Amino acid sequence: MNGFLQTVSLPRSILAAVVLVGAIAAAYFNSLHGAFVWDDIPTIVDSTSFEHLASVLNRPAAVNTTSGRPLVSLSLAINYALGGRNPVGFHIFNVLVHMAAALALFGFVRRLALLPRWAGRFGPHATGLALGVAAVWALHPLQTQAVAYVIQRAESLMGLCYFLTLWLFLRSVESPRPGLWRMLAVVACALGMTAKEVMVSAPVVVLLFDRTFLAGSFRRAVASKRLFYGALFGTWLILFWLVVSLGGNRDGSTGGFSAHAAWVPYWLTQFPAIATYLKLTFFPHPLIFQYGAFWLPNAAAALPAALVVVPLLGLAVVALFRWPAIGFFGFWFFSILAVTSLVPGTVDMIVEHRMYVALAPLWILVAAGLYQWRQRLALLVLGTAALAFAAVTVARNRDYRSELSLWTDNVAKRPDNALSRYNLAVTLLREPGRAAEAQAQFEAAVKLAPDFGAAHYNLACVLAQQPDQVDRAIAHYEEAIRITPGYAQAHNNLAVLLHQRGQLEQACRHFQAAVQCDPANRVAWLNLVQVLEELARSDDAIDACAALVRTHPDFANGQAKLGILLATRQRLVEAIPHLEAALRLDPAQSAARFCLGTVLVQRGERLPEATALLEEAVRQRPDSASAHFNLGTAYLASGNHLQDAIAQFTAAVQLDPQFADAHFNLASALEMAGGNRTDVIAHYRAAATLQPEVADTHFRLARLLAADPQTRPEAHAEVVKTLALDPAFLGAQDLLGQLDAAEK
Repeated sequence: MNGFLQTVSLPRSILAAVVLVGAIAAAYFNSLHGAFVWDDIPTIVDSTSFEHLASVLNRPAAVNTTSGRPLVSLSLAINYALGGRNPVGFHIFNVLVHMAAALALFGFVRRLALLPRWAGRFGPHATGLALGVAAVWALHPLQTQAVAYVIQRAESLMGLCYFLTLWLFLRSVESPRPGLWRMLAVVACALGMTAKEVMVSAPVVVLLFDRTFLAGSFRRAVASKRLFYGALFGTWLILFWLVVSLGGNRDGSTGGFSAHAAWVPYWLTQFPAIATYLKLTFFPHPLIFQYGAFWLPNAAAALPAALVVVPLLGLAVVALFRWPAIGFFGFWFFSILAVTSLVPGTVDMIVEHRMYVALAPLWILVAAGLYQWRQRLALLVLGTAALAFAAVTVARNRDYRSELSLWTDNVAKRPDNALSRYNLAVTLLREPGRAAEAQAQFEAAVKLAPDFGAAHYNLACVLAQQPDQVDRAIAHYEEAIRITPGYAQAHNNLAVLLHQRGQLEQACRHFQAAVQCDPANRVAWLNLVQVLEELARSDDAIDACAALVRTHPDFANGQAKLGILLATRQRLVEAIPHLEAALRLDPAQSAARFCLGTVLVQRGERLPEATALLEEAVRQRPDSASAHFNLGTAYLASGNHLQDAIAQFTAAVQLDPQFADAHFNLASALEMAGGNRTDVIAHYRAAATLQPEVADTHFRLARLLAADPQTRPEAHAEVVKTLALDPAFLGAQDLLGQLDAAEK
């Protein structure tokens, strides 16, 4: 062992590490200003689950890429704490993780080459070989998806922990204190389990490594390290708990697994998937961000790829017994892909970042084979490959500079992928003046995938903006609802179009469906209330608005609407607390302020408060005749602001000469103030003309006209109208008698 330790050249290894880190920095420098894309949006841009470190322990929704992956959530929380949602910080973190993973792989390969049984063969160039393998692995363009795509740090964090587990275990072999290194290996493995489910194979790979390169058999490996392997395999309990916490399902997350997908059809797709990974390992073109879901028509369609994959898998199994070292790396490769290849997914059958760790055993085998054949050639090939791969990586990083560039590239390479066309269309919609291009992509998406509900919905949204395409918009909304009956927003948007066409009953049904499917959709609730009002179903409108307020008690618009509806139905006592709640939640609720002031005036209570509310309403709405009228009413009710009341009623009739109540109140206030008799009569006369069914107006007008002999005939006519409207009107009979007597 001493001889083995003496072969370690620390300065050379440090220099190699510096070169490796520098190469990675150069290759990924242009990725630092890349945008957040696809799953980054819901998990980073739109999510608040990582804004506080304490919230990391909370389990997010199962469709979230961070679900059941607390190490990933913690890393996002740290990024956010350091720099908010600036994508540069997130990209720097990803590159640093990738560097650390490359260094761990470098350390593992180097120490593997320096093991006593291999030192004579690989020892002279152990550092160079390790650097070559780590550089090829780290600079390989297949890794861009796990580095430049922020949320896929789940893969790179898992890879870092995977390589650390192997390196720490191997490091324990040469240490006088192996227990410390083994404990650290267990910790690394446990952390990996909290990053991504693929880490499940790590304990098995470590045991197989021990059996292959160290102990010579599984029995001796376990017998000499029982406590270590007990702890290492015990990390499965962490993964088990995390998976169970999600209900055993990651359906909806990119590259996730689904408890509902068909198993055998999915397995068939994995033959071309693995064949694609193998091809990209040595010829990384084309690189595709999102391959999309695809299904093979029958087992025969998988045969060409199976003729490549099955023999390699069989060779790996045979090699485990005949050529254990080769078998180990073959097993390692297939074990990494086993989780995602055996457990069905519904979004993607091929995902390039799945090769993040799996790329290592393949290139270790290639490097070892080349080295045994031609030592110098091996180092030359590895160096050349690393440089070539780095150039492709730099070019590939440019595709991640924006969502638009990424999806444009994806559609160009995978034109039959409905999901990538859909995502390109959504991205184009955010670009000014590109709605027509977005529409074309949505059209292509629904043609490729007729049952793609979201594509129908978004196409309908684009068509609805074009007056001559409303019929098509309605048809696509209906198709989206047929495909996904619980599509709340599609119900709401369809109802909006039907409402615009005057099809109120149909609109009402779809608004009701929208709120049933998604009670959190406050806009749909308000739309439902509005259409119920238009259908003259006031009580139903109040019930719907009450349901909205029960669901969203902190929704100011809902509280205001309910208060206004109740006030309209003269349920004033019930209206007041809702109007007060609306103003408490949002002091800018002008309609609620106006209505509350009006209600308080009508009830004759809290008049100073009512006056203040209505004064503010007039300041906010100086062109509103109703606001001036109600403020005048408040002034009049207070008893000591008569001139102010007259000014407000005057403003009301000037703004709306057809406002009968304003004419009446102005006349009344002028009469109380001893104003010009002619003006008083004129406003009473206007009120009587505009609102002839009010007996009091006719009586007041008659009383004033009766004082002048010239206008007594008109007064007689007005009092007759009063009695016709209300035969018991107090004082009308007496006035009529006086007028009759005066005529005689």
